[in-house]
Amino acid sequence: MSQIRVFDRVISRTHCRQVMEAMELVEPVPGAVLRNGRDELDHRLRVCTEHPLPTSACPEILVAIRDVTSKALRHDGWRTGQLDGPKFCKYGTGSFFRPHRDNSDSALDPASVLSRRLSVVCFLNDGDTSTGLPVFDGGALVVYVTSKDGPQDPVVVRPTAGSVVVFHADLLHEVRPVKWGFRYSVIGWIYNLTR
Repeated sequence: MSQIRVFDRVISRTHCRQVMEAMELVEPVPGAVLRNGRDELDHRLRVCTEHPLPTSACPEILVAIRDVTSKALRHDGWRTGQLDGPKFCKYGTGSFFRPHRDNSDSALDPASVLSRRLSVVCFLNDGDTSTGLPVFDGGALVVYVTSKDGPQDPVVVRPTAGSVVVFHADLLHEVRPVKWGFRYSVIGWIYNLTR
């Protein structure tokens, strides 16, 4: 697999809408950052909310995640991996996630985090007013892929409703600040890969 792959519109707008509506029905919690085995709030690094939905609320999202990650894994010669997640995230005006990596080398972190290999981001909405979905501006996902010469080149992925992005979990990446509106996404990670 290349370091990052985008799968366009693999989730229907209907399913995107259903998940966003379900997110609005549960009490949100501030988005935390995992540090040495503990979730901590750090508003210098991350500002968003997470909406604790059961996986039964989004079977179509799980099918899409499994389908695209299966394609990405097979491309790299892996048979399977386990899913950590999903998490349901909402970024409002001014919200962001500064540059970070999704895997860890802290022995205090759970095994599922230590062995993360792929990160997955499902976009539920975008800035297109013709879709009938909530719209927002900003909030681009930026992944810094490593080049042959060593420096990291930013790949800017503008959210498109129903699209799924898969990238190596050790890549530096960020969510740029949302300028206005609400950006909805579902995230997860693939770990424990087997050949």
